[in-house]
Amino acid sequence: MRRLILLVLLALAASLPARAQAPAPGDVVVNEISYDPPAPQPSANEWVEVVNRSGAAVDLAGLRIVDSGGGTSAAVAGPLVVAPGGFAVLAANGTAFAAAYPGVPFTALASFPTLNNTGDTVRLTLGGADLDAVPYLASWGGTDASLERRDPAGPSTSASNFGTTTDPARGTPGRQNSIFAADVTGPVLVSASASTDGRTVTVLLDEPADPATVTASAFTVSGATVTAAAYDGARTVTLSLAAPLPGNATVTATGLRDATGNTTATTSTTVAFTPDTLPPSLAGASALSETTVEISFSEPVTVASAQNA
Repeated sequence: MRRLILLVLLALAASLPARAQAPAPGDVVVNEISYDPPAPQPSANEWVEVVNRSGAAVDLAGLRIVDSGGGTSAAVAGPLVVAPGGFAVLAANGTAFAAAYPGVPFTALASFPTLNNTGDTVRLTLGGADLDAVPYLASWGGTDASLERRDPAGPSTSASNFGTTTDPARGTPGRQNSIFAADVTGPVLVSASASTDGRTVTVLLDEPADPATVTASAFTVSGATVTAAAYDGARTVTLSLAAPLPGNATVTATGLRDATGNTTATTSTTVAFTPDTLPPSLAGASALSETTVEISFSEPVTVASAQNA
C-alpha cells in the first residue's frame, strides 16, 4: 500500500507544471506603453504591458517600473505568473484602466512613475537587475494612443521596432499588438554624414547590430579606403578613412547582423561632402608684446606649415 501511494504521489508530482521562476534579463520585455492616454481617458490612466518571451512561466513578484528621472513604481505584490508568450498589464490607476478596457486583466500598482509625453525611459527592474528598458521619444509614436512594440524579439532601443497602435480602442493591453510583425530583416543604413575635414564618416543604422559584424572590412566608401570602424553599440558607426573624401560618395555595408540573427546582404546610403580646395588665409593679427605677434587663420593649419612661415 505504501509503495502504491508513493507511486501515485510521484505521478501527480510529474503531472504538475514547473514552478514559475523569477525572470532573467531579457526574459520579460516592455511590449506596450500608454504614456499619453487618449481622450476622454484621464491623464492618470498610464499603463505598461510586458510580455514573457522566454520558454517558461515567470513570476513578476517584486518587479518595478523605473523612468529616466528616477521615478519608481511600487513593486508587484504577491505572485504574478505569466505563461510563455503571455502578457501582464501594470496600471497606474486601476479604476480608470478598468473603465477604459473592461474585462482586461491588470495589476494596479500602489505608485507609478509619471511617464513624459515628450520622451522617457521605461525600465523593468527586479531584485536590482534590469530586465529591459525602452528609451522612447514622442517621434516613435504613442501620442493620444498607446506605443506598441512590433516584434518582442526585436530591439528595445530602436524606433523602427515601435509605433502607434492602429487598434480602434487606441490600445491593445492583454493581447497581441495591432502592429505586430516579426523582424525578418537585418540592419540597414539610414543616413551618413562626413566630418568637416572629410576624414571620418558617421553612419546611422535603423536598428542595433551584432558588434562582431561591425568591422572596417564590412564597409566600403567609394573613392576612399576605410581603415577603422568604431561602433557605439546602438545605431551609430564612425568610419575612419585613409584620406579625405574626394567628394560625394556611396557608403555600403555587407553582412550586418541584428540581435535576432537576421543578416543584411548589402545596404547602401550616400554621404555628401564638398572638398576644401582653398588654402588658409590670414584672418587677423594682434601684438601680444613688443616681440610677439598672434596671428589667426581662416581655418586650422598644420604645425609643420606654421613654422617660420
